[in-house]
Amino acid sequence: MSSVFTEIYYLRAAFETLPSGVRDSMLNHYKSEVLRKYGMTDSAFEHQIALYNANPSALQALEEEVSRILREHINSDSTRVANGTTAKDTMN
Repeated sequence: MSSVFTEIYYLRAAFETLPSGVRDSMLNHYKSEVLRKYGMTDSAFEHQIALYNANPSALQALEEEVSRILREHINSDSTRVANGTTAKDTMN
């Protein structure tokens, strides 16, 4: 689940400066794509959110895992910038 939440975090961050109607429309569209990628329905995702909200220690563990993943991405991006490479360069 942490990968799903991480990707949705990135979507929200990417669209946060857009007008609310556009932002919500794009977020819903791309959120559906993320969920499809992980084989989840929107109702299954919402059910998972309810389970996490009912279990604070599980929610905290999920938040810590998402934070760890985000830090890894930031560190990786920083290293690429320092080395003068791009994400495209590292994909080959």
